Amino acid sequence: MTIRHNRKKLWNFDEVVWFLSIILVLQTAISPFFSMELFFVLLPITLLSLIGAGIRIWLLKERLEKSVSKIAYQISDEHSDTLNSFSVPVLFASPEGEIIWYNRAFSVTVAGDTELLGEKLETVLDADSIELLNDMHNADIAYNNKLFTVFDSASGENKVYYFVDQTSLKRTAYEYSLSRPAVAILAIDSLDELLGNARDSEKIRINGLIQNAIEAWFAPANGILKTLSNDRFMLIFDERSLRFFMEGRFEILEQIRKIEVGAGTTLTLSAGVGHDCPTLRECEDLARQALDMALGRGGDQVALKSPSGDYQFFGGVKAASEKHTRVRTRIVASALSELIAGSDRILLMGHKYSDLDCLGAAYAFASAIESIGKPVHIVLNRKNTLAKPLLQYIEAEHAACSIVDDAEILPMIDRKTLLIILDTHRPSFVDYEAVYEACKTVVVIDHHRKAVDYIENAVIFYHETAASSACEMTAELIQYMNATSISSVAADALLAGIMLDTRNFVLHTGVRTFEAAAFLRQRGANPVVVKKLFAGSMPTYRQRVSIVASAEFHEGFAIAKNEIQDENSRVATSQAADELLNIDGVRASFVMCLVGDSINISARSLGEVNVQLIMESLGGGGHRTMAACQLPTTNFDEAKAQLLKALETYQKDR
Repeated sequence: MTIRHNRKKLWNFDEVVWFLSIILVLQTAISPFFSMELFFVLLPITLLSLIGAGIRIWLLKERLEKSVSKIAYQISDEHSDTLNSFSVPVLFASPEGEIIWYNRAFSVTVAGDTELLGEKLETVLDADSIELLNDMHNADIAYNNKLFTVFDSASGENKVYYFVDQTSLKRTAYEYSLSRPAVAILAIDSLDELLGNARDSEKIRINGLIQNAIEAWFAPANGILKTLSNDRFMLIFDERSLRFFMEGRFEILEQIRKIEVGAGTTLTLSAGVGHDCPTLRECEDLARQALDMALGRGGDQVALKSPSGDYQFFGGVKAASEKHTRVRTRIVASALSELIAGSDRILLMGHKYSDLDCLGAAYAFASAIESIGKPVHIVLNRKNTLAKPLLQYIEAEHAACSIVDDAEILPMIDRKTLLIILDTHRPSFVDYEAVYEACKTVVVIDHHRKAVDYIENAVIFYHETAASSACEMTAELIQYMNATSISSVAADALLAGIMLDTRNFVLHTGVRTFEAAAFLRQRGANPVVVKKLFAGSMPTYRQRVSIVASAEFHEGFAIAKNEIQDENSRVATSQAADELLNIDGVRASFVMCLVGDSINISARSLGEVNVQLIMESLGGGGHRTMAACQLPTTNFDEAKAQLLKALETYQKDR
């Protein structure tokens, strides 16, 4: 048979050998003129080198002949000619991964002007592609500015690879994907409220600035901009333009922030984008869902949603603006009252490791519902609660209060049972998931930024990220439901929750926060009693001091760890995270704590850093100034490395 085989390596090796041999012989020949001792040293070296080179050349020739013989044995002359005339590029590789033969189609389509005979297979196929071929027997590769799908098969000891040129098809598919439609809905956050007292001329000026900013930003796109109202816009464009906006991290967010409304007040924009859908209608539906998600996370950001349900977020720099109107609160209170009246049993449940905000809101609701004669229970995991001082205070002052666990309440749940979930909106975060899954009618009341895995089957989803706490929201709702139902104990519980989440009215505190506190004070809330609920034990205090003392600092971020595992660990960890913010130069604090077979991270900030975004990237969540996550590891160094990587990503995105 006639088959091409590789002699390039042999000739390259020969050239090197002959060159070195000539140099050695010349050195040996002229050495007697300088020193006979040198001559006798060089002579055996030269002879041994020549003998070794000869043996090496002979072995290389033998290996080449064997390779040719193997291929000749496997492929007849007729098959060789067929493969050479085959339009699909074919390549043979030895068991050692050396390219030993390829046909004319491969030479023209794949190799081009490059001589590949004798080269390693990795020259054409990278290690990942070879591994994929070994497992799946096909892989997509890029070589010489072309795209191929490679298939492999065995031919004796050698491997045969078939290269199918997919360049035109895949580039057409890529261009098609870039031309797919996307729909965005833009909303200026709280524009009507911000411009409520402005003169008509000022409203026209600000609306003009908004319109000009959006039009200038959208101008490079291949699409259509439609104004829906003064504060809402719809954009229709293609995937190519969307990727351009994503690369610029939606600069329109920053441009809108530069528009001032009065002294020191700036606008923010929220947007939802639906993309990767078969039709424009589906893109619009996803865009509206994404906008709801962006607003639920506090606004000032863009949320992208695809048909798979995956979200991407951009922005989220500013805190959510407080809404001064209570129209929605009144509507929710009315609807909630009707649900309570139509239910036979009401359950109140918060998040895992319940705190003062969670338990305070639950107890206040329980008191209000109990006053109208409805059976009500607080579902609580006593073992894991972080609000034990408040729990003891409630049970001492209100012995009849029904606080149960999942085992006690599950047999009582039926279709007429109403479950009110407080201070969380994620199914995986509730105290008992089994209770949530057993209840058919669910109400959610929460202030944390909206997460992707939120409770979707809620009859009422009352979600206000501008609120300081669940207790603030509860205090407002109860005023519209039945103000006289608040006892002094319930008022104390609500005030404790507000003080916890605002850190004594310092962070995330708005006008409505103080109005709620004033209402609670009128109903008998005692600041001295509330202060005692925050008192900790000496072991907790010592543990907290130890954590703060061990903190490390990285560009304004304080990172500490709590290696102690006892009943005080969680409280000490969260308190240490708060206390680290009192150190000059600390923009955010992160304290790691070992809990079971995982490491929990408590994150705090004063608002400059959005710790919710950082914790969310690690699988957690929370609020702008207070968040947490749980990492599936018990190694503090590994957890710290993940945290530092998340911080680095956050810094780059800013």
